[in-house]
Amino acid sequence: MEERKISSNVWIFVVAAIGIIVIAVMIISQSTGGGGGAGDTSSIVTTPTADVELNVPFDAATSPDLQTVSETREALRQRGFEDVELLVFFDIEGEFLDSMAIDSDSDEIFPTYGTLFYSETTSIIFAFIINNGRIVVKTPFVDESDPDKFVVLSETSFMTEYNPEANTFRYHIPTDEVILVEVPIISRQLLETLLEEDIGL
Repeated sequence: MEERKISSNVWIFVVAAIGIIVIAVMIISQSTGGGGGAGDTSSIVTTPTADVELNVPFDAATSPDLQTVSETREALRQRGFEDVELLVFFDIEGEFLDSMAIDSDSDEIFPTYGTLFYSETTSIIFAFIINNGRIVVKTPFVDESDPDKFVVLSETSFMTEYNPEANTFRYHIPTDEVILVEVPIISRQLLETLLEEDIGL
């Protein structure tokens, strides 16, 4: 059996795989308008149910924060993303799925989910959900003083890394290639109006 060569840093993997999954843009809703806004986001829970301990890997298959497809779709709907397509890359055992689109709700569980969103101000945005219903967004913005870094919006002050080879999650604060910008809620309305100057680069 050929050994899988997948980076343990799932963000690097996503950047490398974006050329493959960009085909999915063709089957996503082409709407660039409001889509209903984000609704009442005041009741959205953005804190993890498990205690957060940074830099300590823990088993992905038994995480209490895992979300079903239906729960993940609901988290997206609450934020105004009713018409986006859900993509999964790994099964619950950490096996690579070569990016699979899920069209309907279900009780099936995956460790990570992704979706592509089109915004008039920032073009294509990739949103990622790892281990729970909190949204993380890789933006097209860069820091001119360090163009090798990319900017990520997060609903928490830390990021969740998924290692498919070990099938583990790890909470961490990025220090190298990522500039983390914490926002209270990542909603459709926020992303449709977000400008580079809004995040203080």
